[in-house]
Amino acid sequence: MEKLNGFEEWGTNWEIKLKSSVTIGGLCFKCKPDNEDSVEIGYGIDQNHQNHGYATEAVKGVTEWALKQNGVKCVCAQTDEENIISQKVLIKSGFTHDGYGDEGMLFKKTL
Repeated sequence: MEKLNGFEEWGTNWEIKLKSSVTIGGLCFKCKPDNEDSVEIGYGIDQNHQNHGYATEAVKGVTEWALKQNGVKCVCAQTDEENIISQKVLIKSGFTHDGYGDEGMLFKKTL
């Protein structure tokens, strides 16, 4: 595990909860900002809570927050080609397809 001294927020997993405090998924940063001022996110919503806009709301919120932080100019995410739902979440959240990474299709949102 990468040492995050002073960058703990980039190694934290957050629960995605409804107002009723029911956990319906999670979201995380996969690393602290890299040499290109980029961070990567990962997220998931429990199957019985999908298709309600929760992932889009969470991705938009964490992306807006990240892009306001010093040393961050880009937020990226990767998804399988078959995961059309995840691709739609990223596009609705302002990301654009930018090739392929080591985990699948690469999407980015920049300042």
